Amino acid sequence: MPRKVLIARGGAVGPASGLGRAHHDLVSSLQSNSVKGFEIVGIHEHPLGGNPFKRLYRRWRGHPKSLEKKVKQTLPDLLHISDQEHAILIPKNCPVPVSITVHDLFHLDPQKISTPDGDVWIGERNTGIIRNRDLVKMKAGLSRADLLICDSKTTESHAKKLFPDKKTVVLPLGLDCQKRNPLTNPLPYPSQFSNEKMNLLIIGSEDPRKRLHFAIEVIGNLPIDVRSNIVVHKIGAESSLAAKANLESIAQSSDVKVQWWGRTGEEELIAAEQHADALLFPSIAEGFGYPPLEAMAAGCPVLMADMGSHNELAIPGTPLSPYSTEPWVEELLTLHGCWLGNQNSIVENGDYLRPVDEAGLARAAKYDKAIFAEKLESTWATFLS
Repeated sequence: MPRKVLIARGGAVGPASGLGRAHHDLVSSLQSNSVKGFEIVGIHEHPLGGNPFKRLYRRWRGHPKSLEKKVKQTLPDLLHISDQEHAILIPKNCPVPVSITVHDLFHLDPQKISTPDGDVWIGERNTGIIRNRDLVKMKAGLSRADLLICDSKTTESHAKKLFPDKKTVVLPLGLDCQKRNPLTNPLPYPSQFSNEKMNLLIIGSEDPRKRLHFAIEVIGNLPIDVRSNIVVHKIGAESSLAAKANLESIAQSSDVKVQWWGRTGEEELIAAEQHADALLFPSIAEGFGYPPLEAMAAGCPVLMADMGSHNELAIPGTPLSPYSTEPWVEELLTLHGCWLGNQNSIVENGDYLRPVDEAGLARAAKYDKAIFAEKLESTWATFLS
């Protein structure tokens, strides 16, 4: 008989964010019976919205109390919290075992990374009274968990530092590789792309740790005849108008053409990944790092910084120096040479088609959702045995 799993989180965040994506993929795996030996018996979450006082009450008291009641009523074999931000939900003296997915612990333990551009803080600093109290509750909740399921070795190392007595395991997130594969599910050439230009992607917010300015500066260091052939497509909702204005200023001073897409739908994002000439990912800190893995699954070449935890996903030997522009420039010059050689020879319906990066496809396949489901089954079975 399958063991019963109750999945819980706070607000019902959609799959557009990393945390939302991980939750929805987990639920999908359980609902499709991909995690053999386990079945989902409920999803405990609440709608988003409400005034600040209502949201705070719901987060600190109302929602945790309703989950505690549901656990006592249903008595599942396992309660799983789908991300660390909602560790507050873990009941005190919970009558069933509790596991929790931990993507990162940046906010509980902010870290300073020194870069040539100055210090970058990873995680929240100078938080107010309410957020401080919130973080205390999160930490207490994590202390009540029985198993911390970390999606990278980097995150597990951080978890062991903060919770040395807790049982931990590394389980990378899964990906629907079939959906992104350009050989089996090709999507139309994006209307925002120009088949007369080399189209590069940068994906993410303007959080300082993402270092999107570095990607623009790298392109600005290319010879003018190469730079003039390039359009950078920035995908992802801006963190603020000021942050966007700052990037626009850097792009203008570097003579780099940037096209702003904002937030996109899933199919539009996959089409961009399938047809872009490369993804630039200079981030210096990630909980997991969806964009480079998703790009590889779409057959797109990836240039990424050699920093945890996304470098764990990379093709061995390919991550680049996070601070020196020279290796990035060299890689882009090589890609530009390939672009020049291919743009007139590989054409379908008038659109330039970049050759598929077979090495990236093979690497991404190691993180396919089917493999994630198998490993999750083994993790939970071992934990409950």
